Amino acid sequence: MTANLEGVISCKDSYFKINGKSRLVISGELSYFKTDPIEWEDRIRKLKANLLNCISTYVPWGLHEREKEQFDFSGRLDIAGFVELTKQNEVLGIVKPSGYVCDEISGGGFPSWIWAEGVRTRTGDPGFLHYLHRWLDTITPLLKGTQITEGGNVILWQVENEFGFGNKPYLLQLVHKVKELGIEVPIVLNNGDYYAEEGLLGAVDYYPTPGPDQIREVSAYFQNYRKTHPDKPIFSQEFEAGWLNTAASSDVTTMGHLPRVWLESLPKLAFINGCAGLNYFMFAGGTDPGMQPAKFFPNRYYNEAAIEEWGELGELYYRYKTTHAQLLSFESLLVDEPEIVTGAEVNVEGVPPEVLVNLRGMQLLSFSNASDETQAFTWESAMLGVVPTRTVLLPMETKLYPLHVHLHEGLKWIHSSAEFLYRDSSVCIVYGEIGQLNELKLMWNSEQLPHVADSGDVQTAWCDKELTVTFTHRPEDQWIRLDAYRIMIISRERAMRTWFGPEVCGRRDLLISDLYYAEWLEAADLICVEAEPGVSHELTVIRRSDASMQQITYTAPQHGVPDLRATEIMKWDICQDWEAQFVSSNAAAKITKLGIPYETNGHNDCGYAVYASEWISDGEVQQLLIPELNDYFDLFINHKWVASGKRTMKVQLINLVKGKNRLTLRCYSTGHDKDMALDPALSGMMLPLYVGAVHYEELVSWEQKMLFTKEQKDKMFEERDQLLSFHDDGYAQEIGIDIAALGKETENWSPFEFGSEGLLIKDANIDYTGSGEVLNRTQFYADAKYAGNRVLLEIRDADLIYALYVNGQRIAAIWQGWSNWGFENSPKYWDITPWIQFGERNQILLRCLMGPRGGGVFQPASISYYKAAIEGEASFIPLASGIQAAIEGELGTYGQESLKGFATKQEGSLIIAKSPFTYSDRSDVVHPMYIELEGVHDFTLIYVNGELIGKYYPGGYQRRFYVWRSWLKEGDNELALVGKLAATPLPCITIGRYHVKVKDQIQLS
Repeated sequence: MTANLEGVISCKDSYFKINGKSRLVISGELSYFKTDPIEWEDRIRKLKANLLNCISTYVPWGLHEREKEQFDFSGRLDIAGFVELTKQNEVLGIVKPSGYVCDEISGGGFPSWIWAEGVRTRTGDPGFLHYLHRWLDTITPLLKGTQITEGGNVILWQVENEFGFGNKPYLLQLVHKVKELGIEVPIVLNNGDYYAEEGLLGAVDYYPTPGPDQIREVSAYFQNYRKTHPDKPIFSQEFEAGWLNTAASSDVTTMGHLPRVWLESLPKLAFINGCAGLNYFMFAGGTDPGMQPAKFFPNRYYNEAAIEEWGELGELYYRYKTTHAQLLSFESLLVDEPEIVTGAEVNVEGVPPEVLVNLRGMQLLSFSNASDETQAFTWESAMLGVVPTRTVLLPMETKLYPLHVHLHEGLKWIHSSAEFLYRDSSVCIVYGEIGQLNELKLMWNSEQLPHVADSGDVQTAWCDKELTVTFTHRPEDQWIRLDAYRIMIISRERAMRTWFGPEVCGRRDLLISDLYYAEWLEAADLICVEAEPGVSHELTVIRRSDASMQQITYTAPQHGVPDLRATEIMKWDICQDWEAQFVSSNAAAKITKLGIPYETNGHNDCGYAVYASEWISDGEVQQLLIPELNDYFDLFINHKWVASGKRTMKVQLINLVKGKNRLTLRCYSTGHDKDMALDPALSGMMLPLYVGAVHYEELVSWEQKMLFTKEQKDKMFEERDQLLSFHDDGYAQEIGIDIAALGKETENWSPFEFGSEGLLIKDANIDYTGSGEVLNRTQFYADAKYAGNRVLLEIRDADLIYALYVNGQRIAAIWQGWSNWGFENSPKYWDITPWIQFGERNQILLRCLMGPRGGGVFQPASISYYKAAIEGEASFIPLASGIQAAIEGELGTYGQESLKGFATKQEGSLIIAKSPFTYSDRSDVVHPMYIELEGVHDFTLIYVNGELIGKYYPGGYQRRFYVWRSWLKEGDNELALVGKLAATPLPCITIGRYHVKVKDQIQLS
């Protein structure tokens, strides 16, 4: 163990100490596996240019071990190479290599093959721990040397993710495991203080809902956390910096557009109220290529991030950079634990009640607009020595005002109505809106007044040793100099485009500009820039050594820049017969049964697969029930398309023949659910098919009983030391609860009924809040005349079912909630035939978590009787290799056609359409490429040069798909689309550029 661990990294006080110095940790999430490796260094440097000092990333087990015992750390999975790049660029690191990571990737980061192993993930199940420990034994030694204690840059190490619901022994043995393997840096757990064990840092995931009314809540949250955790740094492992989207959502995120001013206010409010560090999630958007996204999530991850998926800098990037410059200018104050004063205690007059006031250490004052209207007011404070000062705040905006701050030997900043950007011992910068009149008051503490010079449009007035500087913000930079100290006066636009050189002895070189991007290369006196082609820029350079100023006119090159206009693809080579050839050849076929999922059939990838079988029919019209098939499917009977659906369907079969009928189900699995660690919603068929509906009845009479409250549950976890899954019967037995016996009790059950809108009318005597557990029960009579039929239970809508019991027998341990993405209003079926007592009453018991809507069923359930199940022998044929062969021209027949008005030869056919395009990479130009699908009305896969890059969901927000440079070739390339394109009368497929910037260098004299 490192002899002086706390001298290297410590989180035992209220702020992080790194190499003996208290630091603010300003980190950004940058997922190496969601980023083109060609762009890794570009993204890292752009995070650093934003004044972030740390980069965080998950390390998903499932991507590195796609096939059992075959680990891959190459290409985009070279995690060690990625962390080394962050070190070379002198930023700190946080790594999160665990079993479950969520991160909206398929299966939450677990390998797909694990679902066929019959283990219970995220528990002390020995089978699960065997595989998880093997992963930790592989990844931990690989990254052990990246710790700051071993000369690396990693300061925090996370095990598990968002594990705040119980089973403490499971998590603590993971902590013990990685420590055994040599991890010395602090272990961070992003679940608040649920595991407040010695040596563990409890971090929080912080995603407040945007809105003016939340401004005060944000401030209070961090203040209260500081009071209850005085000896630990407040660290937000996931700090709101945008939001995600689902594949079918038509809005930019599931919360709509997040106002940029709101996101800019959050870190200001956090740090001024005691936060020690945060990790923006996500600071840089990413791509989940191919089948990597979780079920019903798009390939584009995190819309509106500061750095977009394709690398473009958005408005939020510049707002954050301005905020970070302000905060780091006062880092020594913030980490010195000064008093936090809020509201009326600050004693500032003239502030409207809609504005929240915070004061840190009598030197940093903030105003936050907690209303949806602009607030303009004049304030003053005798206590703080501030004369009447004008402030204007947009809705949800927060502004910081320094007070009585030392700038330079003999020079003190009193206050200013302008906003403050940056300060060091040679220069400071103030900014404001163009045309805005502002004042700055300074105090000179030396006997001899300084020599004052300015740019000519600044007014100065001395009163004894106090200097008042009056100025109007202009498009041009202004300045005033007091002896050697320089104060720059600039516009808000140029403040947001000010670029900071590396910090040396507390000072930085500065470039004030309107440039899209700039980066200092210190050794060569070079500034690397990315700029709009042909556009001129006025630049002001301030050198850190002596605050000398150089003004430059720079014009970006324009010649040879690629055309930004999108080009529609008109000519296509189309193949319609590849699937029939591939399936009939039985290539890659496995003999199985209907109702067996992909994973059990040894198919660990998602995507298309076919189940083909036969059954005997009397030729009469029959109802067919497809009870559970995750997730999209096409049904063919006797080689003719019948219907398409998602997850479940009832359909009348009208063209059956007497005798053998051929049934083909083409399934398309979009991935595993991101939370399926608790409910492995496997791919493909989960149940067989059922034909011949006999009887149907609704279950409308239910009762409910409290099992235990959240408080009781938490206490039970504290008192147990068992590696048990809290949703298994084993846990209930361990704490002395007999679920079956409770189901038979007659006391303490409360009846409930369903409202007119199908929602549960909650009993006033039951506490539905928190996350305790409740039991829900109903009964039905199974008529003896139905004996010999198959009995199916249908639950249409319920809140977080843990387990299902039939006549006292637990038949399923699950995590079934209808709030999950994509399956809303989709029923869940169970075949309960083996447990039914015909000619008697039967009991259904659901054990439920009390979720956001309560803890029970929200629509009547039902019982259905079917004559037979189709569950005989079947062929299971994954289509991925067939698609690949067809794209490569080794399968099927191609003909040149147009996609506009294209008519398929057979309805329901899976079509492949290919078209060539050219690409030329340019080292001196940034021109990220996209492929856009418009007017496409069915599910479509997108391939570039044989690489599956994306999944198009009809009606969803994502129509543009970013094409990584590592997928492209110089010269000729090929695009291929796979889908039921016949349902698309007027598609428009285009290739274009998100933006074009030239790369250049500016040599300083």
